[in-house]
Amino acid sequence: MKDSYRVLKNFAKKQGLSLDDCNIYDANVSEPASKRVSLKRGGHKVNLYAHTSRISVELKDINTILFFSINQPNLVSALNTKAAKTFSGLPIYSSTLASWDEIFSWLDGAPITASLLNLGIHRNESLHIYRNGIRFYTNPERNLEDAIEALITLGQLLPPQDEEIREGEKIVDGLVFDPNKLPENLRTLSSLIARWAVSDDQEREERVISASLTEKKELIDLVEPLMAEINLYLDGYGNQPLPNEAMLIGNLAELVAELSVSDA
Repeated sequence: MKDSYRVLKNFAKKQGLSLDDCNIYDANVSEPASKRVSLKRGGHKVNLYAHTSRISVELKDINTILFFSINQPNLVSALNTKAAKTFSGLPIYSSTLASWDEIFSWLDGAPITASLLNLGIHRNESLHIYRNGIRFYTNPERNLEDAIEALITLGQLLPPQDEEIREGEKIVDGLVFDPNKLPENLRTLSSLIARWAVSDDQEREERVISASLTEKKELIDLVEPLMAEINLYLDGYGNQPLPNEAMLIGNLAELVAELSVSDA
């Protein structure tokens, strides 16, 4: 088996890109990612991570109503309910509230079937569709250029969310965010969510670096006293997938926890 780090290092060198250090634990592979490469391709931001035994390819700037995974449950987002049907022998996972007809209607479309079969998901690989992105966990032996192009093709075929933004809503990290759907005691954090609640590790890191010490202290001072209430709100969803507002406030809480540790 090829070494994930060396494969990603060679890919970065060939593309003229930097290989950055990172330390990100991913529950879907139960392995940390130690190296990252970022690039732009086809109007999308693409992140590649070297885990211990696999490489994950993340395609950002996606907008879709679908939320499911192929060949492995999504442990990060609690998508662990297995569909009665399979796709080309591979299990499909989503939430107990999933619209399976909607998912399989998309999967069974001729362009999608051809695209996924061309990708060829192997035994220990998995594909995860999010409302704002796609992530593919793959073996280091796979051609990463081909994987990126396959994900871009899939992204173009995904059914979009209703793009109508209603009064009071805004787009944050590619998701429709309605502050009024937060618990009343957490709505004071709405403006902070709009600025800081990004899931992309590199983008979040860049925002932190560009912020002043005063801005970071103010962020911690406003969010930290509400951490217990944020956790209570998130825990209330149990094993159900989180709505956009919960995912975003979870991103905010994660950032503040990281800042608090680094400032300790």
